[in-house]
Amino acid sequence: RGRGPLLPFYMEMPSYRMPSARAVGLSVWEACRAFLRKVGRISLAADAGRAVASVFEPLGFDWRINVSLLASLSAREVFVSTLGQVASAENPDSPSLALKSMTVADGPRAGQPLFTAPVLSALLVFFLYALQCMSTVGVMRRESGTWRWPAIAFGYMFVLAWGMAFLTKVVVEAVT
Repeated sequence: RGRGPLLPFYMEMPSYRMPSARAVGLSVWEACRAFLRKVGRISLAADAGRAVASVFEPLGFDWRINVSLLASLSAREVFVSTLGQVASAENPDSPSLALKSMTVADGPRAGQPLFTAPVLSALLVFFLYALQCMSTVGVMRRESGTWRWPAIAFGYMFVLAWGMAFLTKVVVEAVT
């Protein structure tokens, strides 16, 4: 094994060319389309959160919490990430600051902090009782062979969760 002189390392670089107008147009279109798709989902989610606002308003929840609750129907842990996305949409530079400083947007509590002790207590109790995992509902459907029992379970657990959350909010408001 001969040890000859070491040759220098050469790497051939591709020639640089000006991109075609079509390539630039396609890149810009893809970026715009992705942005509009993301913004469109956030706008639709806000509408859904506002649509159910009257149901959750007595618990002190606003549309942002409602959006996260609706998203958490897939799995409970989605609540936190969805609320983080909503906060990020409000303040992309500092979503944690946006989350801490969220205030109620409208209604009799407008301008007051969103996350108060009664609201947080009601939220925790709601999650304690609510049947929010749709995979569980799917398993109930498969095992029972009908949608009747999953619908009954979801309905009564929702009513129980809402009632207990409301009771908790009232008690915590009275104590604080």
